[in-house]
Order: sequence, then structure tokens, then C-alpha cells
Amino acid sequence: SSASGRAAALGESPARPEALEADGALSAGAFTCVVSLDSAYHYATREAFFRQAAMALVVGGRLGLVDLVADEDTLAGTFSSALFRVAGRVFGLPGANLYGQRVYADKLVAAGFGNVRMVDISAHVFDGFADFIDRQRVTLAPLVRPVAWLRFRMVAALLRRVGHTGVARFMLVVAEKTRYY
Repeated sequence: SSASGRAAALGESPARPEALEADGALSAGAFTCVVSLDSAYHYATREAFFRQAAMALVVGGRLGLVDLVADEDTLAGTFSSALFRVAGRVFGLPGANLYGQRVYADKLVAAGFGNVRMVDISAHVFDGFADFIDRQRVTLAPLVRPVAWLRFRMVAALLRRVGHTGVARFMLVVAEKTRYY
């Protein structure tokens, strides 16, 4: 397949059916890369996902994420912390995932990762996603009852507010599995 050809050209091993054990569980060390885009903050806990990713990766394999992380100063401020928690509920973020960048990196290290790099990409996410929601509302207005868009309009407004206040950050995260789990 073209995907396996691209993976081989990049020196990566493509996903293999034999990576799944008979019970559907992943074989340890079956992958060289695990990617989670805009989803890890929704998991019951990120720590469980980090551990599962570490088990699935070979030593030297990489974990790549785009994830929502609390601003360190936000957690110290009463109003900002409350805004972040409200936003977390709206976006389906479990309370166990409400922590900042330092704790995030520490949890990756505890799961067996090192060489953790985090880049703030918030300026390219919050307003853009809110604008997308607004465009969809205009485009689909003839097909959808206006009341159905109320929640989406609220989400767009909250995205803008969270982005402008900086209470949360969208981070591009890359970490390398450095030890056997």
C-alpha cells in the first residue's frame, strides 16, 4: 500500500496486523510512532494513555500530540482557574486532566518518555476554530434550525475567550520513549 511505502521511505515500520494480539490488545513495542491530535485531553486520564502509548512503542519511538493544557499561572488564579474549569466541562475535559505544562511533562517522563518538547500553537487554534464554527453556521443556516446552533455559538465564544485570556494553551508535544515500560 502507499501508506506502507511512505512509512518505509521514512524509515518507519508501518502498522502491522500482527501488532494486535488475539484478544485485540496491542503488542508491546509494535509501533515507532503514536499520534493523538486534539483528543488526549478528552481521555479518562492522559496518564493511562501515556502508559499505553509507551507500551505500544519501541524504545526510541515517538509520541506526538496536539493537546489542550492549562496555563501554569491560570491554575494559581481563582477567576482564571474557574474559567478554565468551566471551559473544561463544556469541552468534555475530565477534571483529572486539569494541569499545566510542567506537570504534563512530568507525567510523560513518569510513563517512560524523555526529550519532551512542547510548542505553544494557541495563536493558530482558538480563533481559527471559532471562525470555522461561525462559517459553518452561516453556510448551513438554511438546513439547520437556529436554536440548534446556540450551543455551537456558545462554544465559539468560549474558544475566543479562552484563547484571548490565555487560561489554556494548545500545545504541540513530541516525546521519545526512552526506556522499557
